[in-house]
Amino acid sequence: MATQPLLAARKPSFWRAFLPFWITLLWGSMLLSRDYHIRHAALTRLAVQVTVEGKQPEEEISVEVNGKRQDLYLPVPIGFAKIRVYAQDCESEVRDRFVWYGVTDLGSMDLARSRGSIAASVVPSPDSYELKGKRGNWTNATGFFAEVPVGRYELVGRFGSLIEQAKVEVTRNQTNRVEVAAKIGSLELSAGPVEGEFDLVFNESNEHRVGKFPSKYARLPVGGYRLIAKRPGYERELKLDVRRNETNRFLVKFVFGSAEITTTPAGATILWAQTEKGTTPLTLTNLVPGTYRMEARLEGYDSRNRLVTVEEDAPAKVALALVNTRYREAMESAHQSLDRNQNGRAAKYLEAALVAQPGDAEATKLLPRARARGSQELAELYAQRGNFDAALTELSAALIDLPNDAAITALQEKYRAARVETDQKSLEARYGALMAKAKFEAGRQYFDTALALLGDAKKIAPDKAEIAEWESAFRKDQVKWKAEMAEKERQDQFTAAWEEALNGENDRVTFGQQNWKTSKSVAEVKAALERIGSADAASRVSEFTSGSEDVFTAKLGKLVPFVGIGNYVRIGVMKYEEGNTQIVLKVFGYVFGKESATSPDHNVERLNKRAEKLRADLIKQLGTDVK
Repeated sequence: MATQPLLAARKPSFWRAFLPFWITLLWGSMLLSRDYHIRHAALTRLAVQVTVEGKQPEEEISVEVNGKRQDLYLPVPIGFAKIRVYAQDCESEVRDRFVWYGVTDLGSMDLARSRGSIAASVVPSPDSYELKGKRGNWTNATGFFAEVPVGRYELVGRFGSLIEQAKVEVTRNQTNRVEVAAKIGSLELSAGPVEGEFDLVFNESNEHRVGKFPSKYARLPVGGYRLIAKRPGYERELKLDVRRNETNRFLVKFVFGSAEITTTPAGATILWAQTEKGTTPLTLTNLVPGTYRMEARLEGYDSRNRLVTVEEDAPAKVALALVNTRYREAMESAHQSLDRNQNGRAAKYLEAALVAQPGDAEATKLLPRARARGSQELAELYAQRGNFDAALTELSAALIDLPNDAAITALQEKYRAARVETDQKSLEARYGALMAKAKFEAGRQYFDTALALLGDAKKIAPDKAEIAEWESAFRKDQVKWKAEMAEKERQDQFTAAWEEALNGENDRVTFGQQNWKTSKSVAEVKAALERIGSADAASRVSEFTSGSEDVFTAKLGKLVPFVGIGNYVRIGVMKYEEGNTQIVLKVFGYVFGKESATSPDHNVERLNKRAEKLRADLIKQLGTDVK
């Protein structure tokens, strides 16, 4: 067999010629496939439209891929997968799918809710059962509810207008049994006697039920009730309880009571529950047991109020002692006065109390001491005023009520001694007053009165030597005074004659008057004028016309010497006030006819100078200025 040459074995073929190309192409394809996978695998998702029994789900929807929780917004592994969609309280749905790049749409899924059953038993049996919840409401008469969606419900048992409620829960594929004891009881009401009506009030809701005896209530709420039982003229309120799952029986007895009422004194008007019933003594019958307000009224006595409890087994006995109104007021005032130590006033009130209620023990006991202490207080007041006779009289009255009382006896001795001392002082004071008044009356020149007062003083103190001395002095002064009065009478007669002479038919004042004043007394001015004129002059007339300084003395019946035509001065003196004596100087022009040839000189300047000279003489005599 022939052998081929070596070079012939290495003869290049087409595939061999492009081997590098093929290798490069393979690696490039692999790289492109990897890049594609990476980019598109990240975008691989699941999509599904889920409803729950045909409605939009309220629950959160969950997805599992091959047994692992898968969020729909995260990438899903590529390949064959077991996909489960589920929600709380719902049955899940499983689908097998091949997952490829992009969105794998699972389509629509309608999940069924999980279900269970309720077997309810309410004692006593209600009229109907009701199951209420978010998933729906069911009603029946048996209390068994099948194929109920899982969840929490409220079970309601209805007893007419009453209900009993309980919370229940339905679990998946189970029958949940519920037993409830309702808060309901029954009530049978009866009365003796049978006739009567009632008002039954439930305390919790204030619901009223009105009926007649006897009555039955099969279904009532458990709790406390008020039963108001009524018959004509009778009403009473009772309390009762309705207990659970029991037939509560209650018997109402219409029973009556009575009341026996007496007062001291009798004859009081009785108001029973604000209704007038009669006067005491009084017996009231056919009273409904209970508590009543009673009032007793009697003219002149305080009203009395009392709460009276009437029971069915025994009569209520009421005995009231009425208080005399005047007695009470007097005793209250007496105690107030005693508290204030006003014993005299207290005694008067106690006496008034005994008049209103004779023989009262308290007033009788208090009166003697109050009266005695009141007399003692009054005696002390009299003694303060110096009336010891009245004080001793009051103390004697006090000792009648409180014989041998040490305080009163001591005051009695004290005031007796004080009375003796006071009587002596009173006589001395009386003697001094009579003597002072006698001197005063003598100073007023009422000598007869003064001598009579000295006679009274002599009766009080006949041994006083001064009485005779003053009596002698007063008699001397009386003689002197009578002489002065006679002289004054003569001077008054002269003055009247002088005035008549100056104010005759032909007189006329030609020059007015001057008014002076001085601090000297009237007596001192009078003495000074006397020294200027004649010593015994009672009235002075100076003739200024001729410039003569002679002073003439006028005597009764005529002027001596004869007053002729000319100017004359008259001076009057009086006390104006203390330290101020008025001197009035009047100058008259005296004529015997208007046509007289010898008319008085009316030279005012000359007359003023002469008046000034008289004033200067007065200043000299008085030793002080005359203004």
